[in-house]
Amino acid sequence: MLVLNVLEHTFDPLRVIDHARMLLKPGGRLVLLTPAVWPLHAYPFDAWRILPNLYEQYAERNGLLLLRDYFEYIGRDPVDTFRQGASYSLPPPWPNRRQEIIGSVVYKLFRAVIEVPGPG
Repeated sequence: MLVLNVLEHTFDPLRVIDHARMLLKPGGRLVLLTPAVWPLHAYPFDAWRILPNLYEQYAERNGLLLLRDYFEYIGRDPVDTFRQGASYSLPPPWPNRRQEIIGSVVYKLFRAVIEVPGPG
């Protein structure tokens, strides 16, 4: 099951994960994707920034296996690369100036294409 770019927009992300788990068959896999370093935005509103510790704690408390080989900052490095003891740091938003420019242009184009005005 895929839950992609949804949790950060909900009021109760843990309940969403719980409900997604209930839909899995035994041995099924749940893929969760949430932005950590994407810019904050107004619509659809950002309610949370879900960071690596939440996924680790959720898996531990619910007897789930967190597949470390897939636990990564998408397009960057494994999350463990940014581990410092029990804490994590976020990767820099862009690894180099060229990617920063490309990413900024794509972000602006993407927002212009999909953003829907909110009420009022």
